Amino acid sequence: MAQKVPRRKHRVQKTRRAKTTPRAKAKTKAKAKTAAARRRSIGTSRSMKRAKRSATGTAKRKTRAAKSRSASAVPASSVVVVVRDSHLPHMKKVAAKLRSRGMKVDSVLEGTGQITGSFSQSPSSLQEVNGVAAVERVPQIQLPPPDSDVQ
Repeated sequence: MAQKVPRRKHRVQKTRRAKTTPRAKAKTKAKAKTAAARRRSIGTSRSMKRAKRSATGTAKRKTRAAKSRSASAVPASSVVVVVRDSHLPHMKKVAAKLRSRGMKVDSVLEGTGQITGSFSQSPSSLQEVNGVAAVERVPQIQLPPPDSDVQ
């Protein structure tokens, strides 16, 4: 027969909560108000700095874009890159290699094994990337305006 082990009784000590006086309450409210005011003033200066940075950044981007447009005589065309079956688990690495070759990757379609984007040079240079099965230019399709005669 197993012996019963006596259980120890633990006493939970109740902590005494100090009574807050009206003066202490007023002090805490004042501290909270000044902290909130400080946060508001910091927030506005931060937002002003952010707006200034974005304005200068936009100007820099516009000049860069104008330079790149004038430098590249060949317009970028839409391209679809088909990835080999053996490289399907590593599609993001293949996309990174294509980016390093100068392709602007729009989307990586892992389900179909395709990477879409735009490229201004000849597609044969993308064909040399390890893991690429095929590179195809997407033909540009333009529909006539809705009010034109049907042929």
